[in-house]
Amino acid sequence: MAGFTLSNDGDVSGNNGLYDFWVFKIEQNGTLQWQKILGGSLNDEGSSVRQNTDGSYLMAGRSGSSDGDVTGNIGGPDFWVVKLNPSGNLLWQKSLGGGADDIAESILLTPDGGFMLMGSTGSSDGDVTGNHGFFDYWVVKLSPNLGVTDFDQTINLVLYPNPAKEQLNVVADVPFISGRISDALGRWIETFEFSNDFTNVLDISGLKTGFYFLEVQTNENTKTVKSFIKN
Repeated sequence: MAGFTLSNDGDVSGNNGLYDFWVFKIEQNGTLQWQKILGGSLNDEGSSVRQNTDGSYLMAGRSGSSDGDVTGNIGGPDFWVVKLNPSGNLLWQKSLGGGADDIAESILLTPDGGFMLMGSTGSSDGDVTGNHGFFDYWVVKLSPNLGVTDFDQTINLVLYPNPAKEQLNVVADVPFISGRISDALGRWIETFEFSNDFTNVLDISGLKTGFYFLEVQTNENTKTVKSFIKN
């Protein structure tokens, strides 16, 4: 479980000052297995945690600190993501954002081994571009090596309509031969063979309502991933 805490007693130890990220693991019977405080001297508020297939954990939230466990603050609260080993020890951390408030609310693992951060931003500088005014949704895709990427990596891939209900049109700037769909937790659901063309249509009527990823592959073994929503 992940969140934030002001405490430094009871089940909580290691507070760095004001609110800190707090993550803890409990056994099936509710017994506390371990707990960990992360952050700096200002407010650091955790929102979401996911477990990787290797047993490590990714945790996201916002941080206003630039000391303690936090480096790279760009200004005000930033998206802050940390990776912990299976025992809860910090492996790495990364700040993302701009000069205003950037608040990560959720983290999702992606099929390519990277992950997505989702939340809101009031910034229009630093890592943030395209702000429409005041707070906007902000979605960040990180590659496995922590580089900021687009969903489209080497193929210009378009999915429409998005959201879609019955059929999803798949259009690319190069012919593609296969694809597969995964859910928001990275679990593969369906595999497709395409006609080695620039445009194909997928029947998605059997999918449950939700958020999905489509990975397509070309004859040259080039792959790219894009997200879509099933209504």
